[in-house]
Amino acid sequence: MSTYASTLTAGGAARVNFLNQCIINGYTDYVFEYLVMDYRSSPTKKKAMGLYDVFIAEQSPYQVNCNELLGPNARIHQIINRYKTSSEMNVFQKIALAGLRGADKEIFDHFLPAIFRQEDTNAMRSMDTGVVDVSKLSGVKKSMAQSWKPTRTKLLGAGFACIACT
Repeated sequence: MSTYASTLTAGGAARVNFLNQCIINGYTDYVFEYLVMDYRSSPTKKKAMGLYDVFIAEQSPYQVNCNELLGPNARIHQIINRYKTSSEMNVFQKIALAGLRGADKEIFDHFLPAIFRQEDTNAMRSMDTGVVDVSKLSGVKKSMAQSWKPTRTKLLGAGFACIACT
């Protein structure tokens, strides 16, 4: 868990502002942490695939900061490939593999310690935690906010209603 996990679990405006600031400042590992906490409370294969596509996959737009855990033979790739395959099966194939129905609740847990092993608390302390007015953003921050829109849509589609506030 990061130093800011309590802000993520607190809820309300503080969490919304923190998440939005993380997005526009490029600190998306904290968004990943928040979504992993949500995933643990109600894990589904669809959510797992959404997190994987956005934060873990090789060409993901917001790949987490732990390259040492993302090699081509990493266990997570095999699990997600199995989830994707099972989502494409017909009813009879799914019945035959009934034991594999549930999503692994802890599939993303081992990433968090690696991501936050060298947390940049100085940069985070200097980050503005106020309300983000997208119309007043410029440069890189505006680009980050714009690139987040399709990602947000993908995560909402995967079942992360908690991200609707961003």
